[in-house]
Amino acid sequence: MTSAELTILFVATAFAAFLKSGAGIGAGLFLLPALSLIFDPFKALAATAPLLLLMDIIAVGCHWKRWIAPPVLTVMAGLSVIGVLCGSLAVQHLPANTLKTVIGVIGVTYALSNLLPCRGLHHLTARLPASFAATAIPAYLASFLGGVFNVVNAGSVFYAFSMVHLKLKSRVFVATCCVLILISNFVRAVSFFLNGMLPPDLIISALKLIPVIAVFSWLGSRIVARCPPALFRNLVFFLILAMCAKTLLSAF
Repeated sequence: MTSAELTILFVATAFAAFLKSGAGIGAGLFLLPALSLIFDPFKALAATAPLLLLMDIIAVGCHWKRWIAPPVLTVMAGLSVIGVLCGSLAVQHLPANTLKTVIGVIGVTYALSNLLPCRGLHHLTARLPASFAATAIPAYLASFLGGVFNVVNAGSVFYAFSMVHLKLKSRVFVATCCVLILISNFVRAVSFFLNGMLPPDLIISALKLIPVIAVFSWLGSRIVARCPPALFRNLVFFLILAMCAKTLLSAF
């Protein structure tokens, strides 16, 4: 990797780790378009796999054993893994501009759904048929879609829907999301490695950044505690909106 690539990788990783521990959302949707500014979209996507996996391990450790109990978690994790495998098979056949478009559209939609008054996830949940919404099936379907879209770092959108549908308490919500994302990111990293998308040099680069991830994860948890949560979350969504809009525009 060149010095310019290493610099971008360092800065983007530091800020993504800050977001991961500080806001619990947006790390992947920020990191992918950030790296796409200098890498081609497939290299950027591959580079995020080991980086986010390391961040997820730290996040799960912070919320250890606070997740939802089996069998619901087991089913959700299983469907998520199936989704990741399907997404990993499909993504390598996408043209570069199509991949940029997918990343941009999902990121812009996610940011706007949280910035605008309608609040997309809650709006969608409220419109489900009562007989269907009374079951865990919507959460299971969202877990599968979370696995599919987690291949392009957008799985958290669907995992969050699952947590909202199950009406989990905030700490259980975060812990369960962390577990599902960790599992899906692990499967994604292995799949990328086996199909040749993730070369050993990117894995080594990610391991070298463990101190950066640890330090900025700690800083995120400390600094955000002093910032109004609503303000910080909105700033995160605005940042994701700007980064993903730039990625979307670059596809045309």
